[in-house]
Amino acid sequence: MKQYEYNSNSTPDRFQLQNMANMESKTFKEYALRWREIFAQVEPHLHDKEMVTMFINTQQSPFYEHMVSSVSSNFADLMIIGERIEVGIRNRKIALNPNLVVNFNEYDSRSGRRKQICEFP
Repeated sequence: MKQYEYNSNSTPDRFQLQNMANMESKTFKEYALRWREIFAQVEPHLHDKEMVTMFINTQQSPFYEHMVSSVSSNFADLMIIGERIEVGIRNRKIALNPNLVVNFNEYDSRSGRRKQICEFP
């Protein structure tokens, strides 16, 4: 038992889940799936409604602004909403900042960073 005792201390908790942020190099779907994996390990287990609220609260702009108004209490629906927001950003229909839009078409997958940030005229 002593040999594996360290595993019991490494179980994720609510605090860890609440502070999990999306890394720039990951797509929304990758982030959401990873977040849900960690959610499944949290002790004590959380209810679905609490999971959805916590997940929305981990989002950054513009994802947060668009998801917070959603009435969905289903994690799968939030994944679809997040993917739609990501497409909107890529197509420059949703701005990350009033003056800037990330050009996801210029994303460099090798370095995991965006190559260019374009300004609105």
